[in-house]
Amino acid sequence: MHCLTKKHYGTAKRVLRYIQGTINYCIKYHKGKEAVLIGYCDSDWSRSQDDMKSTSGYAFSFGSGVFSWAYVK
Repeated sequence: MHCLTKKHYGTAKRVLRYIQGTINYCIKYHKGKEAVLIGYCDSDWSRSQDDMKSTSGYAFSFGSGVFSWAYVK
């Protein structure tokens, strides 16, 4: 906070732009729904005959909303 550079200001502006662009994104939690953490994952090893690459992915949910996911090919 006492030796800020242009890089710090640029990073702060980038974060604020991201927040502004995603302000309407949210996870909705419903009253009465049990709040349980659930994780799913799956993988497929070299099924694609075209490139023989593996795929994998995961998703985590808490209550009624998914908060983290990824797919890797």
